[in-house]
Amino acid sequence: MNFFKLISASMYALAGFVPLAGAETVGHWRFEEEAYLEDSSGNNHTLAVGVDGEGPVRVSQYALPESGPGSAFPKTIQGSANRSAAKGVGPDNGFRRSPFAVEIPRDGERLTRQLTIEAFINLSFSANLSSSVIAGQGVLASEGAGWGLIITSQNSPVGAQKLVFQFNKKGGPWNEGLAMVDSGVVIDLHKDYYVAVSADFSDPSPEGITLYVKNLTDNEEMRALGFPHHAGYTRIAATEAPLIIGGGAGAVLPFYGVIDEVRLSDEKLPREKLLMTQ
Repeated sequence: MNFFKLISASMYALAGFVPLAGAETVGHWRFEEEAYLEDSSGNNHTLAVGVDGEGPVRVSQYALPESGPGSAFPKTIQGSANRSAAKGVGPDNGFRRSPFAVEIPRDGERLTRQLTIEAFINLSFSANLSSSVIAGQGVLASEGAGWGLIITSQNSPVGAQKLVFQFNKKGGPWNEGLAMVDSGVVIDLHKDYYVAVSADFSDPSPEGITLYVKNLTDNEEMRALGFPHHAGYTRIAATEAPLIIGGGAGAVLPFYGVIDEVRLSDEKLPREKLLMTQ
């Protein structure tokens, strides 16, 4: 794939992280200083960083301050200090040229029947026409589209800065088989949040897809919002698209701000197994 430059995974063994992983974990990306792009789960899904025509974009490390964006991200998660996060480049902290990506090999129906994606975020800017992708596979891809955890644009027909989960239930281009779950929750700028979606596509009940949102800056209670989906299908389309953190396919729909502790699982995790509740 010519858009991404592969990064060596050799630092993982030296980093000394305690893997935050169960059998269901596909990858967990912590953006820690010692192994910024490494997969701490032990599954060797090391991220690559986007490149432009002049070579690699510098990976910007962001030390968590005592106050300000990212300060309320958890400092300790299962015995491993959380000292840094990922932010975009430039004055708007945009991931325009620097989303992170990794190939996730297809293994049967993995990620087509169940998945959970989690992240800690701080949104610094919301564009008029461009939604912001926190993480996804094949968002806006011309073929092989999968799913995306997304914050809507200012002019979105469903409302500005809404946290939504979109997925492709048919395969093929992103817009042909698109389904959307709208949390109804507005993500405020310059505030820290934990966000997640936990989905079982074979379950059409109101518990089949659950979005979780916690405003960390204001220390609000975590919301758990359940949504049913159409009972006519039991899985989403399989995809060969890489997992991209901070944007969609071809670096479109960039995220603006800070992202940390992204974890992808191939099961619908119950509340007690989420990063926010462990």
